[in-house]
Amino acid sequence: MLTEVISHVWSGPNAQYNRLLCYQLQGLLRWPPRESSVTISVCYCPDDAAVVGSLIYWATALDIPAVTLRPYPMTKRRLLNRAIGRNELARQTTADMVHFIDADYVGGPGFWDSVAKLAGRQERLFFPRETLISRDHQAGDRYINSPGLLPLDPADFMPKRERRSIGGIQITSGRIAREVGYCPQERWQRPTDAETVVGFTADREFRRQLETQGTAVDLGPLYRIRHSVTGDKRAERAGITPSTK
Repeated sequence: MLTEVISHVWSGPNAQYNRLLCYQLQGLLRWPPRESSVTISVCYCPDDAAVVGSLIYWATALDIPAVTLRPYPMTKRRLLNRAIGRNELARQTTADMVHFIDADYVGGPGFWDSVAKLAGRQERLFFPRETLISRDHQAGDRYINSPGLLPLDPADFMPKRERRSIGGIQITSGRIAREVGYCPQERWQRPTDAETVVGFTADREFRRQLETQGTAVDLGPLYRIRHSVTGDKRAERAGITPSTK
């Protein structure tokens, strides 16, 4: 079984999303699938030097038969509307399962094999019943600000019960992805002049498109590295203080 993971990266403040991408890819190196295969398609802009450098490095470092890294170059204006890359890759996927993911998620031991085992089920949209999130934003910042990549310590994370299939944990079959794409209507597919990734309201539209909030399933551990500096200022507006430790 093949799972395609569709990820989006624009470096953002202090290149932190590039760092998160590296943790995501490190997770595939540390915990690769054992009974299935994964292709991780990374939507990126060739003008983003930090991400380009990381992709060059990981193209060699991620030398695992069960894992394929597929860089997917886009112009900045198209990249930053997340729905565009998701729609294009969904339409052309050859995978059995597709996971639309955000860069701050890292699949843990057995996670990708558990996603592959959903193949053949009839539900249109899935999400993990539980994820593991950083205990606070400062704990996540320590990973981002570390000079080198740290091994994820389960003690730094706590379980979070998920209620619906939000944008970073939207899992569907390859058949559904090919048939419906990802919010293919013109209003969701317009390039943007924003300076950070936008299009998060398309997450809700995708659920409406599939007429479901998603089916909660028990999967392997999926970590989420929280961060107090965000491209769209959500954390800052909530009064979360950045940490440099």
